[in-house]
Amino acid sequence: MFGMKKRVEKVAIDLEVKKLEAEIAELKLQAAHFFKARHDVENKAFYDLAELARTKKITAAKAAKSDEGVRILAEVVLNRQWFFYHNESAIQAYAKLKTLLDPDWFRLSDQNQWFDEVVSVAGKEIVVNQIDDTCGKLITEVDDYIK
Repeated sequence: MFGMKKRVEKVAIDLEVKKLEAEIAELKLQAAHFFKARHDVENKAFYDLAELARTKKITAAKAAKSDEGVRILAEVVLNRQWFFYHNESAIQAYAKLKTLLDPDWFRLSDQNQWFDEVVSVAGKEIVVNQIDDTCGKLITEVDDYIK
């Protein structure tokens, strides 16, 4: 009877592993799709905002704050949030998978381990690509500070 319980547990774990692997693959695919689509979304927003500014004879900054401008730029923001969401979901699913396969794998005192063993595997490309956009101001401030 005891052996049967272990086999049933192993089958359940194997099914969960397959489910998580499929989920991770789909999330990575979706994140990559929306990440690639961002160029089209940003390009369309660029020309739509330029046209709005020209038509109203105002700056792009003022046009961006208008109701129409917010609607134009919302697509850019939402697209970016969508690929971040999928990327983060893939990272979290991969962490679940690693925990399922090895419950003792993670040491909370090791920050590099999370990046090396989870983020690098599940979503590094998007994270690295967004450093300038997300941290540009911080990077500039550091450059000013060290001068």
